[in-house]
Amino acid sequence: MSLYSLGMAWRHTTDAARLRRIFSGGALFAVSRPPASVELLSELASVLTRHSVPYAVIGGFALWRWVPEHEPADLDIVVAPGWLTRRALPAALGDILMSSSSDASPAPYVPPGGLLAAGREITLETNAGTLQIVGMSLPTGCDRRGIVRRREWLSLGGRRVAVCSLSDLIAIKRGTGRPSDARHAEALQALGSAGAQQP
Repeated sequence: MSLYSLGMAWRHTTDAARLRRIFSGGALFAVSRPPASVELLSELASVLTRHSVPYAVIGGFALWRWVPEHEPADLDIVVAPGWLTRRALPAALGDILMSSSSDASPAPYVPPGGLLAAGREITLETNAGTLQIVGMSLPTGCDRRGIVRRREWLSLGGRRVAVCSLSDLIAIKRGTGRPSDARHAEALQALGSAGAQQP
């Protein structure tokens, strides 16, 4: 059974701990039937993976992993500070922009890799959707290096996507101050608590 099927079954079962145990452990989860928006956004993430960018997906895409009825509108990521981001991220963004370029529109400005590694934020519109690199606006206490270190991997149609852990997603949602994120954090915390109680 796919992760998508398991997630849809969440609303129809009281065995929350069992589902949480299936989801946990940092394994490479295989998702066979994601929504169209997830398919497109995973293409963006797979470019980052191919270039060995130390990244993790946060935001709506990460929420979709746990709440499959939530379709993400864009791809929010964080990147770890350091030399690997400085070297690999510009090349990955260049490939993404090249595949989305047209003669009618000028190429968007992309900050140097060093600035992005230091926390500079950027939003890029691509053919596959919007890519947002989140840095300085992360809630206090949310560490980009730690989020990337604790990331977990999904497999979507043969594409490998690095997604933040459940605990990091909860921390980010709690820290934004937005009511909708607070509700998401509460629901995600209940999911994590149910798994922790499983013998």
